[in-house]
Formats: sequence, C-alpha cells, structure tokens
Amino acid sequence: MTSYSTFFSVVLSSDMLSTVRKGRWTKDEDLLLESLVQEHGITNLAKIEKGFKGKRNTKQIRDRWVNHLDPSVKKRKFNEEEAKIIEENKFKWSEAAKKIPGASPLMVKNFYYNNLKKKIKTKATNDDNDRLLTLADLAAARKLQLEE
Repeated sequence: MTSYSTFFSVVLSSDMLSTVRKGRWTKDEDLLLESLVQEHGITNLAKIEKGFKGKRNTKQIRDRWVNHLDPSVKKRKFNEEEAKIIEENKFKWSEAAKKIPGASPLMVKNFYYNNLKKKIKTKATNDDNDRLLTLADLAAARKLQLEE
C-alpha cells in the first residue's frame, strides 16, 4: 500500500508544479504587457501569455489589462446618469461598462456595491420594507456571483 506522503511526492513532482507567479505585478511585467498588447492586441491572449514564459496566465493578464493598464479606462467618479445606467444593469457589469465611456466592469461593480452599502446604512434607520428589499438585492447578487 502506498503511503500518503509517497503518493503526493510523486503526484506533485517539481516538473509538474506550476511556475505561474502570484501576487503583485512588477513594473517590468506591466511594461511587457503593454508592449505585447500593442504588438498582438488584447484579444490574442495566447500569444501574450507566451511572452510571459509561463510566469502569468491568461486570466491574470486579461485582468491586469482591463482593470489597471488599459489607457481607455479612466479612474473617476460616476455622474448621476452613469449611476442610473449601473442601477439599470445591476449584476451585468460588462454590459454597464460598455455603456459608460472609460469604465471597466470592475469599476462598475465596485461602485454598485459601495453605493449599496451606503443605502443599507441609511435605510436601516428608515423604513424596514426598503431595508428588506435592499437585502434581497444583496442575496440576488451573491447568487449570481456563485453561478459565474
């Protein structure tokens, strides 16, 4: 019978372990990503990933570009009209972001949840029915996130 430690030493041999880096991106990685996106376009993630030589995966690359480096994304406050678009498209962050110039899906999601927290705090002291509706929104959001 094979022991537990023997099994895992075979299964997790060093050549099988991932070399994908986790954590903060370095300035050099950001510059490399910008260069590769300029050369290949952000839609060609397979080629961009090859440029990272296994140090970053496509999900990390896409997230870094979309949420931090994309020059078309502008960090700013949303106006009332944009807030209305976000409310109308709640839980459809990408769709809302497409309708708001310079917004990323992450910015839209964060704006919605930050405002929802503020609403919960103020409504908690007001009408209980409003508070229950807001909590139902939170429950629906969590359910959608689990399905994704």
